[in-house]
Amino acid sequence: MSKKHDEETTCPLCEFMTWTRNSETTVHLRNARREILLAVKSAIEAGLERLDQEETPAPASRRKAKKVKID
Repeated sequence: MSKKHDEETTCPLCEFMTWTRNSETTVHLRNARREILLAVKSAIEAGLERLDQEETPAPASRRKAKKVKID
């Protein structure tokens, strides 16, 4: 491929990261990416915890009694 073709298909974010390489900007973006991944991990864990609580039957003391009609 020609150099011109490569330049046209370069991702703008990749270009930006190249321009800011070895700068404070890159450090902040790398740290932000880690924080976003940790936030997603936390949300998934909270969702799993909620599912586990929904699947666990309530103790007998918290269950409501049902009225049963006997003929």
